[in-house]
Parts: sequence; C-alpha cells; structure tokens
Amino acid sequence: TSFELINSLTYTRAVFREALRLFPPVARNSKVATTDSTFPDGTLVRKGDMVVWMSYVMGRHKKVWGADAEEFRPERWLEMDRLPSMFEYNVFHAGPRICLGQNMALLQGNFILAHVLRDYDVEVVNPDAITYRVSITLAMKDRLDVRIKRRKRV
Repeated sequence: TSFELINSLTYTRAVFREALRLFPPVARNSKVATTDSTFPDGTLVRKGDMVVWMSYVMGRHKKVWGADAEEFRPERWLEMDRLPSMFEYNVFHAGPRICLGQNMALLQGNFILAHVLRDYDVEVVNPDAITYRVSITLAMKDRLDVRIKRRKRV
C-alpha cells in the first residue's frame, strides 16, 4: 500500500481524527511557566504558574465542535471550511511543543485502520461498560471485549 493511497482515504482520516478528538491518548497535561507570559485572551501567566489543560474536555467543547460535540461523527471533518487550529485540536499539543511524530502517527493510524477494517468486522461487545482510569494518558479501567469476524473478500 502506497503513501499516496493511504493519504487519499479521506473518510478513514476523518474517522481516525474523530477518534483522537474524543479519546486523546494524553487526556490531560500541564506545564510550568518558565517566564511571565500572556495568553491571547489577556490572561497573565507568571513565572512558576502551572497551566493545566484537558484535551479530553476540549475535544467535547460545543463552541468549537458544535452541539453534537459528544457524538462520534467523522463527517464533521469533511464538512469543515477549515481544519481547527492546533490549539483547538491539541491531540498532538501545540506551538513549539507540538509532537514531532504527528504526521507519522496519523499515517500509521490510518494505515492500520484501513487494513483492519478492510479485512475484519469489529464489534464492541458491551460499549456501555467502558470506563477509564484517571491518568495522564487515557487508559481503560478494565478490558475491552470485542467480537472480530473476518470479512469475505470479493
């Protein structure tokens, strides 16, 4: 499978981005200011202040993502006039600390998603039982039971 083919799978890319929006690998993060600074909205951050943000919550912000922000709806990525800024969609962080592996992660995620779903039907057995541990990373509290069935090739 070529790089160009994986990049042409726009709906697959939308599904992967939507999954990361709702379930970011790093659900919360913090930094300590090394110098005085001011946020774009005028908020003063003094040297030594800790700034905490929660990507899990930000991915559900209705002002950014719309009234259906809590729904898994990949089509939103295809309907956008512009992609959200790295500060609105901060799954890979933003600014000078943005993840250097972002493009590779997106490519690999789309590749795996396309190949798995091409060959298998995957069904979550009990989606209402999914819970998470409080952690920096978004980790599941218990196991995830799924049924996997090989698709018939045509």
